[in-house]
Amino acid sequence: MVDVQYSLADVAKITGKSEKTISRWIKSGKLPAVRHGTGYLINEIDIPLRLDASISRHDFIQKRLLVSASSEVTTASAAPVSRGVDISGLIDVEKVAGLITGGQVDTPGKNLENLSLMLQKHQTELEKIIREQNELAEKYARATYKIGQLEERNRQLEEVNHRHEQKLQLLPMPEQWTNTQKEMGTLREDLVQKEISYQTRVNLLEQELKQEKEVKSSLENALEQEKNKNFWQRLGALFK
Repeated sequence: MVDVQYSLADVAKITGKSEKTISRWIKSGKLPAVRHGTGYLINEIDIPLRLDASISRHDFIQKRLLVSASSEVTTASAAPVSRGVDISGLIDVEKVAGLITGGQVDTPGKNLENLSLMLQKHQTELEKIIREQNELAEKYARATYKIGQLEERNRQLEEVNHRHEQKLQLLPMPEQWTNTQKEMGTLREDLVQKEISYQTRVNLLEQELKQEKEVKSSLENALEQEKNKNFWQRLGALFK
């Protein structure tokens, strides 16, 4: 069950302390509280009380608030209010409950019952509001997380786009492509001409090498014949 919350002024009425004292307790950390607009809200369970064992905490607080409300009404008004009720004599919680609930102040027990039903209704509505607030907070958290994911994805896409732009800057423009193709065609023609020239020179060198080999072979044959001729001449000279 969701804990009931009270304002700083209500806590002052319940505890019998001044609002400055309650504010000082909150600022010093003695009394837990949460910010609500320009004021504070204090959970019912955190309100410092001295309770009678025969009464519940919630009923005690409600009666203290009713008594405080009746005292304020008595102080603020010296004349009778509508319904013909003499406010100066309101010291009974039953009568104050009748005024709050709009019931008859002379109905024993009925006014407190109506007040209890009203408080239960308000409690139910408060719990519903708190549940809706929690659901909205959860949706907000999910939306915030989703936004964070989308921002991270967007950052990654921007990095990829930046890298692509850098690569595109390195690529040549269409005019540069045309000039490059012309230069490549010229270089290809030069290479073909040089290849033909080199092949011609190779053929000439091969022919010269072949001729050199033939000359060498002829010289070797002539030398061999000369050697044989000299050998036989010398051999004939020895036998003479």
